[in-house]
Amino acid sequence: MKSEERLSLLLHDLRTPLSAMRLTADLIAEDGLNDRQAQRMDLMVGAIDALLDLTRELEPTSGDDGEGRSTGDPHAPEARAQDGARLIRDVVALFQARADQQDVAIAVDEGRDAVRLNGSLSRVLRRTVSVLLDNALNYAGSGDVHVSVAVVAKADEQRDLSGDAAFLQVIVRDHGPGVEPGLGDGLFKPYVRGGLSAERAGGQGLGLYGARTLLWEHGGELSYRAPVDGSGAVFEVSVPLAPENLVPVVCDLAAAEDISRGCGHVMIIDDNGPNRQLLSAVLQSFAHSCDVVGEVETALTLLDQRSYDGFIVDLHMPGGNGIAFAHALKTLEGLNTPPVLLVTAGSETFSEDTCREAGITAIVRKPVDPAILYEATEVVRTYRERIREGVL
Repeated sequence: MKSEERLSLLLHDLRTPLSAMRLTADLIAEDGLNDRQAQRMDLMVGAIDALLDLTRELEPTSGDDGEGRSTGDPHAPEARAQDGARLIRDVVALFQARADQQDVAIAVDEGRDAVRLNGSLSRVLRRTVSVLLDNALNYAGSGDVHVSVAVVAKADEQRDLSGDAAFLQVIVRDHGPGVEPGLGDGLFKPYVRGGLSAERAGGQGLGLYGARTLLWEHGGELSYRAPVDGSGAVFEVSVPLAPENLVPVVCDLAAAEDISRGCGHVMIIDDNGPNRQLLSAVLQSFAHSCDVVGEVETALTLLDQRSYDGFIVDLHMPGGNGIAFAHALKTLEGLNTPPVLLVTAGSETFSEDTCREAGITAIVRKPVDPAILYEATEVVRTYRERIREGVL
């Protein structure tokens, strides 16, 4: 039997139990889980899906697997793009339990630029960040780990992303004993372990070599630099971005005269263009004025500049989510927080405690029914009336 045939059989045998685990996890979730159990289930499902993707990528065939997924060729067609910030969050979540056991905090700074990565590139980035976090926790000791994500321009690192010279930059830093002096680029050779506590950490010394090689195949780079303060190690990942990878910031603000004569001024926060257009059109038919934004960071910035009678926010978005926004709004506004309507898929459930703690007034299911939305936005009219009466 040829080596490629042996690998195909092995991958097939791996997919069988993984698929069974995935189905079992879905069945368990249908029985109802509390918030903590649901979070752990999401983590397990994410790990299973990542392994299934890996088995498809390793399949020793060319082109795609019939479903648009790459099987190793970086130029093969991809089924779907993935949000870069969410990918990083998912990878960090896989290591969170281990970090908690080691009493190590993993801090993530996502930046504010949303990017979309094709399936092949997203798998390479996932694998690279996994290697870096695994190493960071191996060598971190009692120090924390910091992950930062940003989009930078190639030429002068200014934030002009209108051209095609942008890169997604991911930096992972630990505060462990650091790398042996003078080793530098030698870290990326096979079977090299460069940490000052390498014997204790274990491993074969192939992780960095493999990650860098795969990044090179996609036009990316993985590099090491000594931290300025001499503590720990800093690894930097650079992935080239085409213009279509960059998601423009959406911010469409209502005119002052529309706000003054409306029944209520509402901010719509949703990263999906058709959803934004639908919600805006329906709300304007209810005589509400609307500010429309595409991500949470922009929404939080506008809170210092404009006043609102209510918010309609999608649950899942790059760089943040509806519940996180509601928590942030409640912290800023206190007792006078305007009503928050959370828009989400019908299959998702939330406990009353979760909604109450976040300050969520109501949940609107997709596809949005205008009649239900009208009833839900009555709280916006009430809030505007109380403002005008001086009650709030």
